Amino acid sequence: MKKKDIFQIVRCYFDRLLPEKQEHMARHWLVADGQKQEKDEALRQVWNMLSADADDSTREALRRVRKQAAKPSCQHKSLMARLLKYAAVAIIAIVAGAGGWIMMSRSQQAETEMAVCHVPNGKNIHLILYDGTAVTLNAGSELRYPRHRTGHTRTVYLQGEAVFQVRHNAAEPFVVQAGSVCVEDVGTCFNVKTLSHGKVITTVTEGLVRVHAPQQARPVSLKAGQQAVCSDHTSHVSVNKVQASQATAWTRGSLVFNQSRLEDIIPDLEHKFDVSIVADPRLSMDNTYTMQFNDNETLEEVLNLLAAMGDMSYRVKGHTVWLAPE
Repeated sequence: MKKKDIFQIVRCYFDRLLPEKQEHMARHWLVADGQKQEKDEALRQVWNMLSADADDSTREALRRVRKQAAKPSCQHKSLMARLLKYAAVAIIAIVAGAGGWIMMSRSQQAETEMAVCHVPNGKNIHLILYDGTAVTLNAGSELRYPRHRTGHTRTVYLQGEAVFQVRHNAAEPFVVQAGSVCVEDVGTCFNVKTLSHGKVITTVTEGLVRVHAPQQARPVSLKAGQQAVCSDHTSHVSVNKVQASQATAWTRGSLVFNQSRLEDIIPDLEHKFDVSIVADPRLSMDNTYTMQFNDNETLEEVLNLLAAMGDMSYRVKGHTVWLAPE
């Protein structure tokens, strides 16, 4: 199982959303021998990103968990087994979200809690979730979301890019899990984008959100006109003022790149125009470009400007584009 899947299961261990049938499966999976190191690492990350509004008993139990995790490991007992022993005192052992769809899909149960929407290249899709939240998904993106109310938190899982117009409900927080970063609604409209090299970009157009990043003691609050860039690898979070309308320009058919790396531009072009782009290894993926294109501009027009700005040449054959130094 991939690290990100393990993290999602362990992260959602504390979210209390999964039905009882999956609770038993999850508990056995957590204490099994396989991939102990990855499970231990994921639980440490979860500790650092838990919301500060957890109740007192949960916080106290987790303090004991963290204290126990800091002790030297025993040869005959894994860290995960000890952590679960202490956490079980005060926390209901219910795994939610990604853990739910991973395990339920593998057990081939007839009825699943999660739905999956995958957007093909060249298209955008608009969804209305069961709670009235509106989601616009960019090309090449995927969203996993609950079909109906499943617990105390409305958690969805995003790969790619989406705009969320959340139907706010303080009693059931709306959370977007993007990689190892959680974006929590506080009554708002916001854009979330995951990048291939482990960054997650959150831009708020209305209201407020809280961004929970691994190894960050407290969530970062964002208001309208602010953008947070989180590194999945270093857990560093930087916050900047931006023109929020640029982040959602894709919903209007436009492409906006503002000091964007070539490595990040290429996937956007592939999804927008439904092509495969092959970059020559001699090209620097770290070179940045600032460009803007309207919906009616063609792939050739985009490539012409990109090539001119980056001293590149390009060749198109069928659905494949080759980029090379001039």
